[in-house]
Amino acid sequence: HYKAVCRAFVAEALELSTFLEKVGTRQITKVEDDLKTLNFNDWARLWVQVIRELRRGVQLKKVCYTRKPIEYELTPYEILMDDIRSRRYKLNKVMVDGRIPHKLKKMLMQSFWNSSDPGRH
Repeated sequence: HYKAVCRAFVAEALELSTFLEKVGTRQITKVEDDLKTLNFNDWARLWVQVIRELRRGVQLKKVCYTRKPIEYELTPYEILMDDIRSRRYKLNKVMVDGRIPHKLKKMLMQSFWNSSDPGRH
């Protein structure tokens, strides 16, 4: 939130400097009468005050705000690790050095026998 406030102040300062530049070159003709009443020194004083406050640091106003719970979005890796931790997936053993684990051999043979001999059931 603080970063967003600072960004807003900087954007406003840039807009103000652009405005002052346009006023200095007299590109704005509609507002010229109003600027005569507000002397250029007043604008300079306001500009100095804004810059001074930015240098000192910005004091944020206290606000009564009940914070909603923050929702985090997990990365695919974090989702996978969470699924593994909570055992939502069963991880099967893999071949090591070209050898099939004994339980997997037995399971493969049983499924082969069951599928090849339909009259056996």
